[in-house]
Amino acid sequence: MAKAGARLLIETAKQRAAGAGFDSLYLCTDLSTFYEQFAFEPIGTGYHPWGESSTIYRCSLT
Repeated sequence: MAKAGARLLIETAKQRAAGAGFDSLYLCTDLSTFYEQFAFEPIGTGYHPWGESSTIYRCSLT
């Protein structure tokens, strides 16, 4: 059930961003396998102000 809710939330965000003219979505997370199933691809490492790092992901909307 939670996975279905997450899928709906992510797909809605992708549709709204595309509708607003964006060609990509970006996020920073350590949940690699979760977001990769939604077409997010790792593009680098990001560093948070509190000193931790996480992977930056990009999802193409085109």
